[in-house]
Amino acid sequence: MSTLKVILKNCYGIREFKHDFEFNKSTESPKAKAYAIYAPNGTMKTSFTKTFEDTAKGERPKEERYNRPTTCLIELNESPISKEVIYVLKSEIDIKSETPAITNVLVNPENKARYDELLSELDKMKNKLIGALQKLSKVKKNDIEQVILKDCDTRDFPICIAKALGHSAEDDLEPYEYATIFDPKAIEILNSQEFISKANEFNNRYQELFNCDGSIYTKGVFNPIKAETSFETLKKQGFFKGGHRVHLRGDETSISQDELDQRHKRIL
Repeated sequence: MSTLKVILKNCYGIREFKHDFEFNKSTESPKAKAYAIYAPNGTMKTSFTKTFEDTAKGERPKEERYNRPTTCLIELNESPISKEVIYVLKSEIDIKSETPAITNVLVNPENKARYDELLSELDKMKNKLIGALQKLSKVKKNDIEQVILKDCDTRDFPICIAKALGHSAEDDLEPYEYATIFDPKAIEILNSQEFISKANEFNNRYQELFNCDGSIYTKGVFNPIKAETSFETLKKQGFFKGGHRVHLRGDETSISQDELDQRHKRIL
């Protein structure tokens, strides 16, 4: 039978705590071999852990906010507990630490080095991705992750990235900076009645381009931007100078560059 006596007062917010934990290695005894402390957030579980962590370091716990006198008595079988027998398993892993012992978890020693290496590599890849996104978006580097989490409506960064990779954009938005589009002043303009009215007018006209007689566009496949790019590419590559012509859908004959330009202008 072993008894762990714990008396705490003003330890990291713990006003007062006193309890004797009794342990027994025999399976026939009703006494416990281990204890689990389960309680809601904010009920001093972390303070309890920090107190034992200080004791394991040979330091004295303290009351950080009000600097009140602290009492910390931890005895094992009526003798002061030795710091060597205390082990604190941290709930959070600092993967940014430069120390070789990045993690403080109980894992197979043969796999621990590889485990640490993977965590460190993932952190480097994440920082590299955030750096690239910062250059493209012009959002502050420290705000990138939170902006993405907010836009994806989740708290899991990898899930956000998976959603982004699984989404295909119909239009190329690379030239547009996120910080500019979602700037508070830009949003104010976008929400103005004048802008909304002009946007609706533009949208209606844009939709008509797909439905008018002689249209060369197909919604979701070949829009005005793609048409402009295609025609400019043909010109730059010397397609028309080589004596070639193009045949548009619905036409009986092919047309030259000049005829194509005129056709394109009439539609627009």
